[in-house]
Amino acid sequence: MRRKKFITRYTIEEMEKLLHSKEEFRVAMRLMTCILVAKGFSVTELQKIFYYKSAARYFFWARRFNEEGIEGLRDREGRGRRAKLTESDYKQLKTILLTQTPEDFGFDSKIWNGQIITDLIKKEFGVDYRKANIYIMLKKKLKLHNRKALGFVRIDD
Repeated sequence: MRRKKFITRYTIEEMEKLLHSKEEFRVAMRLMTCILVAKGFSVTELQKIFYYKSAARYFFWARRFNEEGIEGLRDREGRGRRAKLTESDYKQLKTILLTQTPEDFGFDSKIWNGQIITDLIKKEFGVDYRKANIYIMLKKKLKLHNRKALGFVRIDD
């Protein structure tokens, strides 16, 4: 027998994105994990309820809550790895990818691909990237999409 869907307006992914969209929602979620840890829920049970997959994440929030109270559950500045390229570098790279060809930089290709872009970034900016990270950076940071015969174009095109 199938369960009836009660939530039809949003997908689970959309609801999780909404939950993560505002700091007060994230703090409330973190506080809820601390409450459930205090009630004796196991990390395995929490992983089924919340979208943090790492067991360490639950212990991290519990420790910070013990040490700092509700303030320990708030986001802090400077989280995450710093970008290897500056905003100016990203802007310059996007312009290059949209207006020039690899041949203009001495590469033996008419269309940009991940390996050539990796080599270009190393040559022009002195920064090493892994090819896999190039595609993530192009999509998320530069808002570019790879179209096989066309190379990279703006996502809104």
